[in-house]
Amino acid sequence: MYISEIAWRPPNPTYPKILILGESHYDKDINPGEANVHITRNIVDLIINDKVTDRWKNFFHNIAASFGYSKNRDGISDFYNKVYFANYVEESCETGSNNIADYLIWGGGDTPGKRAHYNKAVFEFCNEENISIICAFSKKAYYAFPSIDEINGGEVKKIPISANYTVGRTYYKKSISEYRDITLKNDLTLYGFNHASRSGYKRARRFISKEFKHHDILK
Repeated sequence: MYISEIAWRPPNPTYPKILILGESHYDKDINPGEANVHITRNIVDLIINDKVTDRWKNFFHNIAASFGYSKNRDGISDFYNKVYFANYVEESCETGSNNIADYLIWGGGDTPGKRAHYNKAVFEFCNEENISIICAFSKKAYYAFPSIDEINGGEVKKIPISANYTVGRTYYKKSISEYRDITLKNDLTLYGFNHASRSGYKRARRFISKEFKHHDILK
């Protein structure tokens, strides 16, 4: 299953187009390691219509707040109707000590990880939708993307926001072939933020307000 099958596509995307990337799904109704073709699109639709009451609601609301949007229904709807959303790990993962996201990405023992597959899926989706900005609200997902040592160009920086908070930023140049024969159609900027369920989104807001000051996405 590829991201293009399960991602949320906004009705009114901003330009340049932005993909908000989460880490993985945590759904008690799906067996860990399995995927649901409807879950990503449906969860964003539920968030927009204020029909989610569990703690994962904070994740989506904090991301919107990072870009200056109100956490009320109008603000959330306004934001997610402008941005794409997908998760790096396509399958459902358990929480806490049973979280299998690391295992799915990197593998373990004789089982290979699916990192190359996930990266290919994200880059193909960006090509398909002409996305040029990815904001990954998961350092686990951000660091799973190819480093500059694995490609033939680009730039990686860690940008300090405070004493204990950094934002990762990687530039990938178009027409650079990543392993698995993916060639980007557009220059792509990947940002890596801490998981948005944490209070650090307020520090992410400080960075985003400066980094995106010329982008229509900001409120």
